[in-house]
Amino acid sequence: VPTKFHLNAALPFVEAGVHVMLEKPMCSTVAECEQLTAAAERSGAKIMTGHTFLFNSFVHKAKELTTDERFGTPVYFHATRTNFGPFRQDVNAYWDLAPHDISILLFCFLELRPRWVSCVATCVGTGALTAPHLEDIGLLTIGFDDTGFIGHVHCSWLNPGRERKIIFVGSAARIEFNDDNKQEPIRLMLKGEDAK
Repeated sequence: VPTKFHLNAALPFVEAGVHVMLEKPMCSTVAECEQLTAAAERSGAKIMTGHTFLFNSFVHKAKELTTDERFGTPVYFHATRTNFGPFRQDVNAYWDLAPHDISILLFCFLELRPRWVSCVATCVGTGALTAPHLEDIGLLTIGFDDTGFIGHVHCSWLNPGRERKIIFVGSAARIEFNDDNKQEPIRLMLKGEDAK
C-alpha cells in the first residue's frame, strides 16, 4: 500500500483494536501519524513500523562488533543510501530511504540518546522523474549525548550508481557494512591492521 493510503487503510483496524504493522514511513504527515497514534491509544491497539534491516544478520553482526572492546568508544556513524531512482511520487527520498539507516544507527547504539538533528534536503529540479515538490537528495546529521558521537545519513535518488554502505567508526577500529557486497558485507578494520 503506498504511503499516502496508510492512514485510511490502517485506521479502521486500529480503531477496532487490531494490531497493525505498517511499512515505513508510517504515514505521509506528522498529523496523520498523530491521528493514528491517538486512535491506537484509545483502542489499545499496537502500531508497528517495519524496519526490515533490524532483522538483517549483518546488522546484528555490526552491532556485536560495535560493543566489542576492540572497537573502542563510538566516534561516528556515516550511512550512504543512494541510487538513480527508483523515483516515488508519494514521499521524498528521505522518507523513502533514511528510515533504514536511522533505525540501524539507533539499534546499534541503544545506549546513546539523540540530542539534536539537522537535515537539509532539496529537489534539484528533476521534475520529469519525481514530483516537483519532493526532495530527491538530503543530508541528515544527528548529535548524541555529551559524548561527541555524531551520525550522518546521505540519501539520494540522483546518484549515478547504487550505494548502500554504513561506516561505524570507533576510537580503535572501523566497521564497514556494505549491503551491496555479497562476498564480504562486513569488514572490521583495527588501527594499524588490514581489513578482516
